[in-house]
Amino acid sequence: MFSDETSARALLQKVLGYSQADQTEVVYLGTESALTRFANNSIHQNVAESNHELRVRAVAGKKVGVATTNRLDDESLRRLTEQALEIARLQPENPEFHSLPGPQPIVPASGYSEQTARFTPEERARRVGIIVQLAKERSLEAAGAFSTNASQVAVANSLGIFAYEPRTDSECHAVVMADERGSGYTQRMATDVSTLDFEAMAHEAVSTAQRSRNPIDIAIGEYQVVLDTYAVGDMLQNLIFMGLSATAVQEERSFMNGQFGKQLLDARVTIYDDGHDPAGLPQAFDYEGVPKQRVVMFDHGVANAVVYDSFTAAREGKPNTGHALPAPNSFGPAPTNTMMEAGDASMEELLKG
Repeated sequence: MFSDETSARALLQKVLGYSQADQTEVVYLGTESALTRFANNSIHQNVAESNHELRVRAVAGKKVGVATTNRLDDESLRRLTEQALEIARLQPENPEFHSLPGPQPIVPASGYSEQTARFTPEERARRVGIIVQLAKERSLEAAGAFSTNASQVAVANSLGIFAYEPRTDSECHAVVMADERGSGYTQRMATDVSTLDFEAMAHEAVSTAQRSRNPIDIAIGEYQVVLDTYAVGDMLQNLIFMGLSATAVQEERSFMNGQFGKQLLDARVTIYDDGHDPAGLPQAFDYEGVPKQRVVMFDHGVANAVVYDSFTAAREGKPNTGHALPAPNSFGPAPTNTMMEAGDASMEELLKG
């Protein structure tokens, strides 16, 4: 594994040196992933994986090709650059392709936790035990998974970009079942595993399972409802897929088409994407090595903006917001650290109406 900036830079510069393309981009992703699964109030699986991937994007005029490997010996690296160029030459020309991006200053993001990177299976088991124990005490059954991941991301291109960043994430989710007549759910995710409150998670899932027992029928009709944060999160995820990418707008398949500047949502709703917001999983740059910009998609309910990568920005003459996904991808740029600003009422106040 190339787990520090110096070794990652040396690797990427070596690969750039092998390439005969007009322009070349190299992306390195090294990952250390670990997962604990539990069901029926018992841990039944512990798994861990270590991997690395190198992705080369070669440009030949207006043609672009991508090749990927997880073999990092010199011969494999040489062959990788040749394959990427061969693939590029076989592609039809894309008249809308302008160039790979050039270098820009990158502001570091707080997206790495040493504690998360070093978290052990025993530590994961103890945290899972908090949820399982409370479920057992209430004669309920818990199931779920708890993962901790560490990665190193490095991007370099022949125009002078070099970006390196270690990243971590931890995520736990659980379902607690109450005699098949009720269930409760909980989930948390963070860069720093020590910030996950497993006591709160256990009480949330158990309490919801107990309160959801013996549901009753209600008449068909229109009702005011209060959505939990998990439901709102699913809605935001669907918004992203449905049209907050510049690609979707440019292909005229986004709900944002023709709506910029219009009031589409309630004035209390502001939705933005910010790679530096510590409430999510911070990332300083995208998979082209471009610094992430804060983009307000909805400003007090008004349709305001979508996110861009180098291709969509050049195609439309807009600033690149630093939201590229790994090439190749048909989706285009995407928000990856999306937030909704909080309102002024608690969940209890909302339920009281």
